[in-house]
Amino acid sequence: MKTHALYIFFLCLFLSVTGLPLARAQAPSPKITSVAPLEAKVGDEVTLVEEKLGKGAVKAVYISSDKEDFRASIVSQSADKIVIKVPTVKPGTYNPSIEVEKALLIQAIPLTIQ
Repeated sequence: MKTHALYIFFLCLFLSVTGLPLARAQAPSPKITSVAPLEAKVGDEVTLVEEKLGKGAVKAVYISSDKEDFRASIVSQSADKIVIKVPTVKPGTYNPSIEVEKALLIQAIPLTIQ
């Protein structure tokens, strides 16, 4: 029994020195799976269907260009979808982005603003 405990001690010591975790469950990556409609105008409502997010997990929603992020107003939010109002932006192609905790996750779903 002492040998087993000693083995566990040295294994934990080795892992802590090397920085390797003993075991860490990875949380599923949150993401937007679809956007409807894919074409909208400033002020229109757009529905974002989300996966692996609970209600309240999203702190903010943006539409993002290559250079800037524009915050959208959240009209409604449930466990699996968010309805936003398109902010004032120039016509072009944007990607929806969601802010969760301290990260901004830009999704590769083109949203065309006319």
